[in-house]
Amino acid sequence: MAIVMALLAWPLHGQVSTKLEAHLSMSSPDLNLYFLDPGFLDLNQSHGSVGMMNNPAGLGRTKILDLFLAGSLTKSYKTDMELKLTKATDATGEVVLPSSINLKDQGGLDYAGVAGKAGPFGVGVALTREFGFEAGIDQGEVAVTQSFQYSYQDIIDSGAVSGLTVDVPVNWTVSGTGTIRMNSAGSASFMNRPLFLGAGTKTGPFLWGLGLKQTRIEAVAEMNVNFTEQIDSLRGMMTGTSNNIILDSIRVTSPFDDSIFFHRFTSELTGNKYSIVLGGNMEIPILKLAMSLEQSLPYKLEGSYFNRAGLPSGQPQLLNVDLSGLTYTPGDSAIRGAAVLNVGGVEYERKSAADTGQIEMPGVTSLRASLGLKFWGFRLGINGGMDMLGKDWPALGAAYASAGTSLNIKIVNLRLGLAGRWSYLALEENKLYSTPPTVLFGAGAGIPLPFGEVMTSARINLTNGLLKVSSTENLKSFNPLETVALGAGLRLSF
Repeated sequence: MAIVMALLAWPLHGQVSTKLEAHLSMSSPDLNLYFLDPGFLDLNQSHGSVGMMNNPAGLGRTKILDLFLAGSLTKSYKTDMELKLTKATDATGEVVLPSSINLKDQGGLDYAGVAGKAGPFGVGVALTREFGFEAGIDQGEVAVTQSFQYSYQDIIDSGAVSGLTVDVPVNWTVSGTGTIRMNSAGSASFMNRPLFLGAGTKTGPFLWGLGLKQTRIEAVAEMNVNFTEQIDSLRGMMTGTSNNIILDSIRVTSPFDDSIFFHRFTSELTGNKYSIVLGGNMEIPILKLAMSLEQSLPYKLEGSYFNRAGLPSGQPQLLNVDLSGLTYTPGDSAIRGAAVLNVGGVEYERKSAADTGQIEMPGVTSLRASLGLKFWGFRLGINGGMDMLGKDWPALGAAYASAGTSLNIKIVNLRLGLAGRWSYLALEENKLYSTPPTVLFGAGAGIPLPFGEVMTSARINLTNGLLKVSSTENLKSFNPLETVALGAGLRLSF
């Protein structure tokens, strides 16, 4: 075990083999719904049970009763790439890690909403499937094979060898080769699940609405790291001493443990965020404009964490030297024979901690806007929004953007669009950490019914292609058709 610590401390001069298998799962029901009905992201086109979470003003278009159910299929696909961990320097080369990553576009029951007329107001309630991400390492292994060398200053005591009358200083050297293997696995997820209740009405060319939103937030993380060792060869030498010491052999022994380092961390945080949503539309010929404002209250994330680690402390020690195989010849004042070096003595500091508590999160102001054009049955819309973070840290936020067009004719409604979301975490000013952006391109078609509409959609997840511009090299050719996933929806309106 002590020898293995030399492998960790000594400069790298050997071969490195790696294997990394990871996964990234993206849940984007809000983006999926956009291709079934643009009103879910286009504030100008929100109506009845469609889009009330982002713009409750659309509830002002509710008839007697409006129901909407929608779901989508999950699509998984694998890509091989090389993650560039460090850039090349004068001292070291570029470190590249071959990886295989499984990307998943998570589906499920995306949305359920109902709206009804209550006098001049439309009142609605809606629930969206959880959205966010989950990422992890399924199998991560790094094996380092290299040579190492340690030196120990020692003394052969006069009483240790028969006939020897003085102490003799010596330098023992232990060298060899070995392999360190690091195995790691873990995952982290961050999910939001919103529930909405609101009302809206129409006054002349204006629609306006107000709603309350509760968002359930869950953040879970787990990580396990373990180092194991395997020594391939050991040898001992004696250096920097008199020529009168002649050793036939120096044998090295050392106790080895299977695990030389481990670290386990788990954490789980949950909380509820409450928001007020205010939205408004202006309906004039051709040009359409809508905005919404969401203001959340400060909230708390409560939970616990557990951390346990075994960390090496100190340096390998020369426990003892067996000199029983040495003899002293007075005639030429020489020491001859064999010695055995016992190496070990690495101390380990084991740490364990656990706690429960809460994190104070600030309120966030979210702004959204849509600009659209309408010519008879043809519509064009551009939409965007973002969470405006203040100066209280930590804070969670996201940015949104979408653009699309639709053509409504008697027998079918056609839709085409691009939608994306980018989530981020601010721990302090000017320090922003983000998840990979989720970008979808899709198309949809709806068949009008006397009492509603049946809709289908197909979407392509472009996140795989966007990885080309991150810290990756030699990404396998991106085939958009590998990511195609389907969705369906039903709207009943009376």
